[in-house]
Amino acid sequence: VQNRRILSGDCLDFGCGSGILGLAFLKFFPTCHIDLYDIEQAALDNAMQNLEHNFADQQDRRVRYLLPKNRPKLRKKYSLIFANILKNVLIEQRDFLVERLSHGGILILSGLLGGQEDEVIKEYSVNGLRLLEKKAKGDWVALSFTKGN
Repeated sequence: VQNRRILSGDCLDFGCGSGILGLAFLKFFPTCHIDLYDIEQAALDNAMQNLEHNFADQQDRRVRYLLPKNRPKLRKKYSLIFANILKNVLIEQRDFLVERLSHGGILILSGLLGGQEDEVIKEYSVNGLRLLEKKAKGDWVALSFTKGN
């Protein structure tokens, strides 16, 4: 049931960089809408190029590219949020990300070095968020949370 909710919902790639996470999701779940958000125009330009390269057969209207000045245009709720950014930014943006996650949605935090995850888990285990999984690969750690039951 939870996977169906995600597949029919919207996705936010917060701090998208090249857009690879959001675009990969779009590739596998083509009915979803993706917001790619970054503080750097160069990152969004790179994400646009990756979209053109991987979805060359269509002018894709399911993707929006947003800078901080466009932050009010972000959707109110997302079924899936990716945030592959540094620990301090993840902690600084916690309330915003938690607020944007829909009930039953999934929040995936990565870009963490091993040993940083405990602080991030403590910070995010609030407001109804529950840790689902912790994955480590080499020096890197990713965490997934859900909101609600």
